[in-house]
Amino acid sequence: MQRKEFIVTIMTAAGLMPLVITQIGCSTSTEPRPTTTSNGYLFTSSVNSGHSHTVEIKITDLSQPPEGGRTLSTSSTGHTHSVTLSQSDFVALEASETLVRSTTSNSGHLHTFTFTIADAEQSSGDSNYQAT
Repeated sequence: MQRKEFIVTIMTAAGLMPLVITQIGCSTSTEPRPTTTSNGYLFTSSVNSGHSHTVEIKITDLSQPPEGGRTLSTSSTGHTHSVTLSQSDFVALEASETLVRSTTSNSGHLHTFTFTIADAEQSSGDSNYQAT
């Protein structure tokens, strides 16, 4: 009996196989996937100091990356942060690359965004949305 078969046999006998299958099938990613909006993609930051922020990247910034890049402001939870993306960052995102960027510090902490549009979820309000 091979190792995998042994583990499956033991786990099944112990009644734990559904748990193992669930754990194997679930993603362990801690970063939420971006959602599409009518104007672009909405990203959620890491959780620091008990909260997170969102920031939107516009489709026009992906299709026509701004020459000087862009500094984006996050949503407010009593305060905001900024995150700066260069022109080459926008080009990389359009090419489905993944970028990790930190925000400015505010209220004694900062946040991290993982930017990728390759696995964006379509938001429920944008049923006709298509990225270009």
